Amino acid sequence: MEHAVGQLETVPFRGFGPSTFWPFRRHRQTLEVSSDFADVRRSMRDECPRRPGVYGMIDARQQLIYVGMSTVLPKRLVTYFRSGSDERKEYRIAAHTKRLVWEVIGHGLAAELRELELIRRHQPRFNVRGRRARRALGYLFLSRADAPQVRVARQVPRGVRHSWGPLVVTWRIREAVEAVNRYFKLRDCRAEVPMHFAEQKNLFTFEYRLECVRGETGSCLGPCGGQCTRSQYMAQVRAARAFLDGDDFAPLTKLEAELKIAVLHQQFERAASLRDRFTALSFLTDRLAILCEPPMPGQFIYPTIAGRRPVWFLVAANRVVAALPAPADAAHAARNLRQLQGIYNPESLAAVETDRLATQILAGWFRSHPAEWNALLAPGEALEICCRMRTR
Repeated sequence: MEHAVGQLETVPFRGFGPSTFWPFRRHRQTLEVSSDFADVRRSMRDECPRRPGVYGMIDARQQLIYVGMSTVLPKRLVTYFRSGSDERKEYRIAAHTKRLVWEVIGHGLAAELRELELIRRHQPRFNVRGRRARRALGYLFLSRADAPQVRVARQVPRGVRHSWGPLVVTWRIREAVEAVNRYFKLRDCRAEVPMHFAEQKNLFTFEYRLECVRGETGSCLGPCGGQCTRSQYMAQVRAARAFLDGDDFAPLTKLEAELKIAVLHQQFERAASLRDRFTALSFLTDRLAILCEPPMPGQFIYPTIAGRRPVWFLVAANRVVAALPAPADAAHAARNLRQLQGIYNPESLAAVETDRLATQILAGWFRSHPAEWNALLAPGEALEICCRMRTR
């Protein structure tokens, strides 16, 4: 089903191909793209159904250059064909597009999985998701220094008492760590910088010098220059730990309130700074919250409604491995029974490979739709349902 990573499509695009994640008939639709983007937008609104699905962009050489998905297809597609900066990725993709194709996939989870499937199969040159090399995992931790700070590393140093992870370490995680240190006024200087708390005595009558501009601007308590006591600094460390533990979200509430006031008073530079800080801290809390979630079952059946049709998503190794129409009669039940038995036997389960991106999609779906957990079936329950229906 999948091509090797990095292999580019060399033949003209002739269709998306079969799907593991949608058991019903798929209707592919096409729209020629003219230079009049306003006309393209009108055509999309008229011809593209407001339903979940996947879409592809075809260039002048008939190559598939981009694949995406949306829960409301025309709403997403029109964003590519609006006037704006040439630097927007959407604009660059649209500038190369001569034809649009789309498939209606009547369920949001199936559409996300179909998008990943198509990216891996066709390797469109404008897509990044689905073919990016595995990124490094790491941990956040409170350092063991005299004045602790929040740091990030591939491994938790020996002796550290408080850490969070593992997390995929991206620039956004590093940016969020910086935002935590700045919000709680913790230092972010090198470990070898000596600390001089206010209560510490010295033999000479000279003032300690702050080592960086953060102490001078008030975004750090300045423990290096005797600007705070050890107890004052450690109180901020405890507050940062409570925030990272998910026990205190007051910083987000406070930043949101300050942002609204700044906008109300038209303090736009301050508002932009507050917005960036709020976004960074919110992103970090979302990532850390995932670590606290109970583990997802490794195998189960997720029965749901796709459009108006009942469907079963079959999960093994924490990812969807097949989708079946829910059994409606004895013949359907017998067919489903054979497929369930083929997937949920020890030998087949042992051969199912893990897939981090597919697992993230599945976990994200249930995170956004927590009530759906109540509908899950164990493989044994699904087998029993099919057996009963088959013998009616």
